[in-house]
Amino acid sequence: MTEEIKRTPLHKLQKALGARMTVFAGWEMPLEYSGMKEEHISVRKGVGLFDISHLGKIEVTGPKALDAVQLVTTNDASRLSDGQVQYNLICNPSGGILDDVTLYRFSEDRFMFCVNAANREKIFNWLNKNIGNIAEVRDKSSDLATLALQGPLAQQILQKTCDIDLSLIKNYHFSSGNITGIESVVSRTGYTGEDGFEIYIPALAAETIWQKIMDAGRESGIKPAGLGARDSLRLEMGYTLYGNDISEETTPLEAGLERFVKFQKPSFIGKEALQRQAQEGVRKRLIGFEMVGRGIPRSHYPIFHYENTPSTRRGEGRGEGADFQDVEGNKDVVVTYQAGLKGRRVGEVASGGHSPSLGKAIGMGYLETAFASIGSKIGIEIRGKMIEAVVVQRPFFKRHS
Repeated sequence: MTEEIKRTPLHKLQKALGARMTVFAGWEMPLEYSGMKEEHISVRKGVGLFDISHLGKIEVTGPKALDAVQLVTTNDASRLSDGQVQYNLICNPSGGILDDVTLYRFSEDRFMFCVNAANREKIFNWLNKNIGNIAEVRDKSSDLATLALQGPLAQQILQKTCDIDLSLIKNYHFSSGNITGIESVVSRTGYTGEDGFEIYIPALAAETIWQKIMDAGRESGIKPAGLGARDSLRLEMGYTLYGNDISEETTPLEAGLERFVKFQKPSFIGKEALQRQAQEGVRKRLIGFEMVGRGIPRSHYPIFHYENTPSTRRGEGRGEGADFQDVEGNKDVVVTYQAGLKGRRVGEVASGGHSPSLGKAIGMGYLETAFASIGSKIGIEIRGKMIEAVVVQRPFFKRHS
């Protein structure tokens, strides 16, 4: 049976705006309106408005809500004050990442997880299974729409519509108030690397508030923005995307997210496995890279380490016909490309694309730890050719303060 495609409360409005739609995580969402590059640049230099209502919103409430949240997350939620947001990870007992989330503390007995759209049902069921006996878990996703207003002009535009003093909201904090008279939660968070806000509103008020924000920003050149720009903006910042850069097959330590794992907590699901991995060391690591040669890296493209004198030549060839090895596979497989360049597969691209801000191709991928140091030369196989790249520090783009 074909799964029914879901739509946000803004679907009709998006179609009226001429959005080019795509299906993402079971949702029909706008990929672009005026064009990905134009929307990307608008967010970097001005402001853009995104519909992110596909994200899941799950509340955990009750006298033991904090204890419940602590059990299922790797970060330390006890450090949160009311009105504060925390990036967090939910792991399985093996340390694999079930989802990366933002955690909102409304009070000691009320928290909210904002989860990735593809993981909404999985995380709701996981929370019910593991903490449903000590706290109440409720899926509020259908009740709430979510907008993201991102860019240097976000504050001055949103301020025209709301009774909250936005200048008082610090980064990764939120406040409740009214936007055009409608009760809302405004959070100084985002997925673009720019200043901006994520706004939680009643689903029935989504069109009204979207239009009011667009009207407030018209003179400033506000643009509606789709998933295409959202992806290129987050990639420039080196932010991970669930399903590409992190999954149940990767751990926070492998993904470079160890700062969000607080081993001093008495207990959390996955702690023992992650402690063992921290002691033994990781075998692969998520890195950032820039292309030196011409080519656009895409998810799952093989990554090679250059070798001048390979000890074994079991896998000669060009392109898909070569006997490539997996990241943790046979270390003796070598590939020979044009001009006699030889390399051994040491990893795989997780995310990649062209950076509109930098004017170059960039990406992230998992490499065997021995080859993951900054400055290491690597090769990306693109359409049967080995294209040179170099491992670099993330983020790729640094916002001017």
